[in-house]
Amino acid sequence: MHNPNKIEQLETICAGLDYEIYQDELLMANAKIGASHYGIELSQCAPTFILNADGNYIAFIIQGNRKLDFKKIKRYLGTKKVEMATRDEILKVAGSPIGSVSLINLNLKTLIDSGVRGLEYCYGGCGVEKYTMKIKAADLIKITGAVVDDFSKVRLE
Repeated sequence: MHNPNKIEQLETICAGLDYEIYQDELLMANAKIGASHYGIELSQCAPTFILNADGNYIAFIIQGNRKLDFKKIKRYLGTKKVEMATRDEILKVAGSPIGSVSLINLNLKTLIDSGVRGLEYCYGGCGVEKYTMKIKAADLIKITGAVVDDFSKVRLE
């Protein structure tokens, strides 16, 4: 599902901010692929996950070298059940497939892990397959109105 207007919408939303949008030859299906392709650290990748918290969908952005900590997320949200949204739910609420979810989803509450705040730039999805956004982390936080807190843990691999 390719929405040609998504890139234009992002460009309008981000007008005046420090960002770039790249068209990719291959699908950046995960942070490792993106880091290798762009020659950056895994920590500079900022994948967006859509979670279902008791029927409420929330966008979570973390560094690519970390993983979501569901205990911290449940405690922060004050809910007992938090799970990854299904493929169909992600398509419905974010308008894009898994692996291409945009960093900016103004229709969703966005929570950003505190490590992202320490980055100058982060790389993530645009909501369209084979497109990547590079944006100043401070601008991403500002434009999404995100809450920034500790929502992740070290990825052990």
